[in-house]
Amino acid sequence: MIELIDNQRATEFAPMEALDAPPIPHPESPFVSRDFDAVPIRELARPPRWRRVVERALAGSMLVVASPLLGLLALFVRVTSAGGAIYRQTRSGLGGREFEILKFRSMRQDAEDGVGAVWSTGDDPRVTWIGRVMRKTHLDELPQLWNIFRGDMAFVGPRPERPCIIGKVGPHVPGYRQRLAVLPGVTGLAQVNLDPDQSLLCVKRKFELDLEYIHTQSLWLDFCLLATTLIKMGCVPKRWATRLFGVRRVPQVHEDSFREIELEVVTSKAITPSAPALKEMSLQASS
Repeated sequence: MIELIDNQRATEFAPMEALDAPPIPHPESPFVSRDFDAVPIRELARPPRWRRVVERALAGSMLVVASPLLGLLALFVRVTSAGGAIYRQTRSGLGGREFEILKFRSMRQDAEDGVGAVWSTGDDPRVTWIGRVMRKTHLDELPQLWNIFRGDMAFVGPRPERPCIIGKVGPHVPGYRQRLAVLPGVTGLAQVNLDPDQSLLCVKRKFELDLEYIHTQSLWLDFCLLATTLIKMGCVPKRWATRLFGVRRVPQVHEDSFREIELEVVTSKAITPSAPALKEMSLQASS
């Protein structure tokens, strides 16, 4: 039985500094053979002060330069569907500290009415036509330059996840909270190689790459990931872009390596456009 979760936070996080246990990679992770599981992350991996200053200055400059494009995209969103242009959503950042991530709204304004947090799919009926264009070119992420300017995010790092999703996924993925040891990023090793999460399998595959980035991050790797992202924004297939800059990764976690656990999270395939139908489905699921 699948229960539809609500928008409220499913769990409370203890301070990250209190988590002095070593990171636990998934058993299929190649890092087990490299003994990375024996290297504890005892403190938050805060970026150096000079890097934070540089990233904030760069993000601020990009906001100014891209302001005409930002205004044009905001106008398109407003005139093509009801609701505001900017979508705010609570995410977990460094050490589990919550912040509001900014994106251009790519879905209907009532996308989560009656269902709460759900995994999206490629043919999600809630996505608007302009939203599909922005998602394909990653232009919907441009407002996150403000998150970088504020210090909530970095250009490169694990993708920030919603607290309620972390609460559902965490118990099934050992060490999942180690993603919170570094600043979340707009792009990253997992983001350039894999599609958005649609199941627990997707989460485990991305976590493997997030763990690799946490242990091997460097300025050169960040440069390669940023360059790959820029090329992908030009609609270059990810398999070509990632190979060009040497960041192509194939996770070791496969569909036949574990039994999929039925989580209290549904995908957008279970969503119907009718709000009353959604409420009826929620009641049936809880009965």
